[in-house]
Amino acid sequence: MSAQRDYVIMPIVMLSQDNSIQQTKLYRPFGTAGLLARPRLLDLLDAGRHGTLTLVVSPPGSGKSSLVSQWLDDRAIDAAWLQLDAGDSEPAKFIAYVVHALRTIAPDFGVETLLLLRSARLPPLDVVTTTLSNELHELGETSPCLLVLDDYHMVKNPAIDQVMAGLVTRPPQGFRLLIISRRTPAWPLGRLRIEKRLHEIGAADLRFTREETAAYLQLNAIALPDDGMVMNLQRQTEGWATGLQLAILALRQQADVAGLLGSRPMFVGGDNRYLLDYMVEEVLAHLPESTVQFMLASAVCDRFCAPLCQRLLGLGRDMVDDLLRYLLDANLFLIPLEEGSQGGADRRFAWYRYHHLMHQSLVSRLEESFEPQAIATLHRNAAAWLREQGYVDEALGHLLAIADWDTATDVLVSELGKLLDREDRQAIAHWLTLLPEAEIARRPGLLLLRGWDCFFSLDLPLLAATLRDLHALADDTQHDGEPALNLHLGRQHAVEIEGHIAFLQCAADYFAGRTEEAIRGARKALNLLTRPNTLVHGNVYVMLGSAMQMAGQSSEAEAMLRTQYQRQRPKPTQASARLLFGLTLVLTHVGDYTGAAEAASLMLREAHAADLPLLVGWSHAILGRVHYERNELDAALTHFNAVTDRRYVVNRGCAYEGFTGRMLVAAAQGDEAALSQAGDEWRQFEESLWGFPGPLYHSVQARAALLIGDTPAALRWARTFTAPPPAAPMIWLEASHITKVRCLLAAADDAERAVALDLTNACIEHVEQMHLKWLQPSLSGLRAAIGPHRRKGGGRCVARHAIAPFAWRGICALLCRPGPRHCRSPARDRRYGAG
Repeated sequence: MSAQRDYVIMPIVMLSQDNSIQQTKLYRPFGTAGLLARPRLLDLLDAGRHGTLTLVVSPPGSGKSSLVSQWLDDRAIDAAWLQLDAGDSEPAKFIAYVVHALRTIAPDFGVETLLLLRSARLPPLDVVTTTLSNELHELGETSPCLLVLDDYHMVKNPAIDQVMAGLVTRPPQGFRLLIISRRTPAWPLGRLRIEKRLHEIGAADLRFTREETAAYLQLNAIALPDDGMVMNLQRQTEGWATGLQLAILALRQQADVAGLLGSRPMFVGGDNRYLLDYMVEEVLAHLPESTVQFMLASAVCDRFCAPLCQRLLGLGRDMVDDLLRYLLDANLFLIPLEEGSQGGADRRFAWYRYHHLMHQSLVSRLEESFEPQAIATLHRNAAAWLREQGYVDEALGHLLAIADWDTATDVLVSELGKLLDREDRQAIAHWLTLLPEAEIARRPGLLLLRGWDCFFSLDLPLLAATLRDLHALADDTQHDGEPALNLHLGRQHAVEIEGHIAFLQCAADYFAGRTEEAIRGARKALNLLTRPNTLVHGNVYVMLGSAMQMAGQSSEAEAMLRTQYQRQRPKPTQASARLLFGLTLVLTHVGDYTGAAEAASLMLREAHAADLPLLVGWSHAILGRVHYERNELDAALTHFNAVTDRRYVVNRGCAYEGFTGRMLVAAAQGDEAALSQAGDEWRQFEESLWGFPGPLYHSVQARAALLIGDTPAALRWARTFTAPPPAAPMIWLEASHITKVRCLLAAADDAERAVALDLTNACIEHVEQMHLKWLQPSLSGLRAAIGPHRRKGGGRCVARHAIAPFAWRGICALLCRPGPRHCRSPARDRRYGAG
């Protein structure tokens, strides 16, 4: 039986502010002047309080959002609010916003879901949805919650519909959803209706009655000559809230009331074209020119505040405040936004937006009346202010709207360090999808983003190609002698970026086995990088220490890493935890498992404290490996399980280590069910991200088959595995070429044993050249088992002599673990080790 999972994955507190979240989308609209209380509609909303889903569906301008916001205020209901827009149809972005909306009422909600969304490759949507549902269930057990999604019709992705349908048809405990939309979502709602868990409010409910129309006129100080005109107004507007509001504005501006009310209907069959004309011609035409110019300029932003408007128009604060106050007092479709009830959003500014229909009208008028260059200037001004205030994604949106690739690149390069430090790999990948390939190829800053994306996903071939392109651009000198990097990025960024490039080249050299080049590259990077205590700085030391160990300088590497760790202030940080990571790798590869266990345990504590999920995974992977090599299989399984439970969060290579360890432990314990389960989970993991399992999966399957006595299956793989010994260092728990030796050793064929001996000698030459002492005992034992001493029983003695120098380092697993001929039972596996 496999070991019970008695570990607890510590919750990771999200310490860093996610600048990709537009905080004002989490604000709900304030009630504005002239808003009529409509008790019958509040009562309708009350009727849905005990159901799962409330739908408020009607045409634009029906007062849906204002009604729900008024209801929340009147009933003192604490709810999470998310204002959706056309950019929210990408599932990862949508779910991230849902989590952050819920964090306005439950600040610690959604840790595991956000970790998945920060992965280098987005996990399958059902994995993310299940995690979200589980976290909603945990939240609902202690604090029932209501989530309001405003303008859900803006979401145009069936995958998101599937996510939300799952949440309402199988709702987590205590979770309620209220949807505001122009159309009914494409969800299976029949069962909810039958079970009376769905409450619907439609256009007919939202239309103003004659009595409400009269009350609304009175509230806005509009007196009509007789009740017949009130009925006429109600008929002309068809009880439509925005039509009624527009009519009130027009009545204030036009003396001929009878003439106005005798004109054509204001709203005909849902056609908004007349509405847009009416807004421009009847409302804006009667406003002062300065007010119109202000409204048009501010319409380049989905949401705005007074300081942002100052930057857009070059106006003083007093004038901007007066204009905003005028728009509010005149009820000119300006909506103030209220921040989340727990203060999770940004409190620095008072934010506003226009009603959607007014915004559409203003944008249309802006495009007709302003020159493209003037509109571009507005976008640049908005982007500059938003960037200064830390609203990076909003700033990028303005720059991409006008194809200002130079400034967009500058923004991305400036933010790269922050993204790296919070290990937000998904944001890097997302930004790359927003940019044209031609622009990426000609800009070093954008190529650098791609290089980091390749590094995180261990796509070494694409990393090498990206580095070639980067070097070609970096080495290019312009006619005036100015380096290309300076011209592309400015001198401020150029030196730091050269440090990043040097690190990525160092990593590529290390994984290609080019030891001296990797050492030179790491030292070059250290000389160029100007920001200490960062992921990049820490990673350089990881690579430098590993390359030094590979060059036979393990003692010097260990001393360097320990010294740098002691100098780090403060702790824990990305840099301090990564120095420990480098130390654990050096100690593991030289076979010092006692020292590696101590360093990895400290790294695990620091990684939890500093919110570093990648290093949490690596800590568990290394501790699992240490216990495995010591033949402490239950303890090893605990850590390997911790890795694979976070398979979509950790680094790809780390996930492989976890699955490899689980399969080898299960095979050593004779637990074929656990072995099959681990293999199935690994295959599903690979298929969900890359479409098919990689070669390492098949190698470990063969190794496990050998351990449980399925020699034919192991030999079938070995005879088809023909890859030459790699130049890359054998640093992983699974080394396919050594597994091939083990498989061939189980054959009774002298020719195959000769192949095994040649391959063993090649592997020994490799590990001696790379100073990978952790593999030397196994390889020496394999050579002894293949050689002439085997039948006389001398092979084991030779192997024991080979591993004797490592005994003090904590190695307990014996010999070469060659397969069923040498360890046919779980008990013997435990005695001699597994693998």
